[in-house]
This record gives sequence, structure tokens and C-alpha cells, in this order.
Amino acid sequence: MLDNNNNNSKIDSLFFSVWRNKYILSEIWEHIRLYNENEIINIKTMDQLRYHPHRKYITSVFIYNNEVIETPNTSNIISFKPIKAGDIPESVTSLRFSYNYTTPIDFKSALPSGLKIFEYPNFDEPLTPHSLPPNISTGDLPKTCEILNLNKYNQPIEPNVLPPNLKTLFTCKFNQPMTHGSLPDSVTDLTMDIYNHSLSNSLSSLNSLKKLSLYGFFQGISRTTLPSSITSLNLYHFNKPLMPNVLPSSIITLRLNNYNHPLGPGVIPPNVEHLELSSYNCFLSKKLFPNTLCYLLISCFNKPFLKDSIPSSIKHLRFCDNGPEKFEMDSIPPSVKILALPCVYKHPLPVGLIPNSVVDLSLPGNCSPLQVGVLPESLTSLAFGYGFNQHLDPNTIPQSVTQLKLNRIYSQPIPDSLTNRIKITR
Repeated sequence: MLDNNNNNSKIDSLFFSVWRNKYILSEIWEHIRLYNENEIINIKTMDQLRYHPHRKYITSVFIYNNEVIETPNTSNIISFKPIKAGDIPESVTSLRFSYNYTTPIDFKSALPSGLKIFEYPNFDEPLTPHSLPPNISTGDLPKTCEILNLNKYNQPIEPNVLPPNLKTLFTCKFNQPMTHGSLPDSVTDLTMDIYNHSLSNSLSSLNSLKKLSLYGFFQGISRTTLPSSITSLNLYHFNKPLMPNVLPSSIITLRLNNYNHPLGPGVIPPNVEHLELSSYNCFLSKKLFPNTLCYLLISCFNKPFLKDSIPSSIKHLRFCDNGPEKFEMDSIPPSVKILALPCVYKHPLPVGLIPNSVVDLSLPGNCSPLQVGVLPESLTSLAFGYGFNQHLDPNTIPQSVTQLKLNRIYSQPIPDSLTNRIKITR
């Protein structure tokens, strides 16, 4: 203990002796100033980088234009200067190109060895092992790469080409068949915008995959398609019938944005807590949903919403766009705390329809005039949708309400009895 105290005392003395030296201190501050001023630069031409007076301080570069050279005597012919070895300082760890940069790059020779972030949106050449420097950790590749955005890339991905430590992968234009090994086992978050090929051979072995988002996927899903590790599944345009017990029981968040086939028991996995059915217009019953369900979004459902349509475990219930044709009394469970009624719903709301458990309520802009007693005394936050411009009767708004949100076009005078007790926002 005494030795440690003595060592700490010596270190402190050395630090303060250096810090109190005016010359050394001024040099330190000068380097800090230069670093802060030159750490991140945006350039149009490579000459700005080649001849930058403080190259050694640069760590982040954004190149947002091609460098054009006019060929002598042929002013209508142009070429682009390639980036050569040494053009980009070795100190650079982050390199980004804009979408209008299209000049090919020799990755092996032109990129600094310590590069960690690399974004090249127009890259669309076949990937091969060791295409890029070995230390990239986000952006496009190599061994330590953890986040990869293959923006316009649409070439085949061969097994063992993507970095073995990759965790997050985004693809915008990629739509090539994948095989076992195309994606490393380390991937935890996968988003593919237009991919529309079978997934059975490429995903089933990804035991680290937690979040999967597919926008343009229209293939069938079987029990062997998805790994049992997935906790969040987003199928945006998928509309193939789902069979019971096909989706992994590990799923907690499920979004079926375009799904419109009748749900049967067991189709929704037993541990789902968050469910979005954005295009569903088929039969509803609480028997179709697990008792773990807390959040439910329903849109484009134009049938009557009946009692026992949904389980009593739901705390957040949201209807979007065109909602139910009509709400039956007691159809909204008393467990619901946050309720958003459809954007378009013209039927009068009867007293007792909205349960006393609701504390946060969003009403449609075209809702019928409220009657006294429709809004429960539990309510603390009330919002009216776009287009609402009716007179507010203070007697219809419970004393429990502390926040009221109106849209910007609301032009009716607001009674003082409301403005004095409620915070009103637009």
C-alpha cells in the first residue's frame, strides 16, 4: 500500500511539473487546437487532402464530389482522378464518400490501414476475401467489421467473404440468392430491402440473429426458415399464409405490415409482446393472441370490433387509418392504458366504451361531438387528430386531464376553464 502511494505521488509530481511548464503547456494546447480544427474535414477535390497543411491531424474525411479533369483539346471528354496510395493520411480512421462519387477505388492500396469506418454508397463490385484493409470496424468490410451497409451492392455474396465479426448488415439493392455461409454466424441484426429468395439455407444456422427486417420478401416461410434466436421480426410486404408454430417462439416483437390472411391459433408465437397488423382485415379473437401481448396495432380493419376480439393483457392499443366499422361495448379490454382510435371514425362514442383504465387517448380528427361522460375520469392526456376543429365543451373533458394536444389548424376559441387547468400544445 505504501509503495502504491509513493508511486502515485511521484506520478502526480511529474504530471504537475510538466503541466506547469509554460512552453510544454503551450505546445500541448496548440496540438489540441489543431486536432480540434482538423479532425473532421469535408472536401471536393483530392488536392485539398493531398496538400492539406495539417494532414496528420485528420481522422475523418467526407468526399462529396468527383474530381474532374478536362482532357486537352477535347473539352467534352472528362476523366476522374483515382485515389492513389498515400493520398489519404494514415491517421484517417473514418472515410465517407457521397452518393455522387463514382470513381473506382483500389481498396488495398488507397485506403489507410487503420481505417475503421468506410462508406462508399456506389460500390457494386464482387466482394472477395481481403478486399479491404484489415481493421475496418464499420461501413463496408474486413475482419473486425461489425456494421456493414451494402447500399447499392447487388453482386453474389460467396461464403466466408463477409467479416467473421459482423453484427449489423443493411442491404438496399441486394437480391442475389444466398447459401449456407454467405452470412457469418455473428450477425445479430439483418435488414434487407428487396431481397426475395429462399432463406432456408442462409438464415437457419444464424444462432446469434436477433432482429430480422425484410421489406420485399414474398417467399414462403417454413419451420426451418428462421433461427430460434430471433426476438424481433419485421415482414413489411410479406403476404403468404403463415402456418401454426412456424415462426420461432423466441419472437417478442412482430410486425406484419401487409399480412391479410386469417390468423389461426399458434400462428402468433407464444411470447410476442408487441404486434403490428397494418393491413389485417380478417377474423379477430383473443384466442388467436398470446397472453403476453402488451402492444397491438391494427390498421385497415373494417369489420365490427367485437367483445373478446383481443386479450385482456393489452396495455397499448392503437388503430391506424381506416379502423373498425364499429366498436361493440366492452370490446376494449379494461387493461388498456394507452388508446388511439382510428384516424377515420365518424360514429358517436357511447358512454362506457372507453374503459376507466385509459390514461392516454388519441381521438380522430373527424370524431363526432363528445358527450358528457364519454371520456373516463382516469384520463390524463388527450389528443385530437388532424382536421379537428370543433368547439371544446369543458364539461366533456374530465378534471383529471392535464395535457391536451390540438392540431395547428384548430381555430376555435378555447374556454378559460380549460386553459387555466390544462397544458395545451399544438
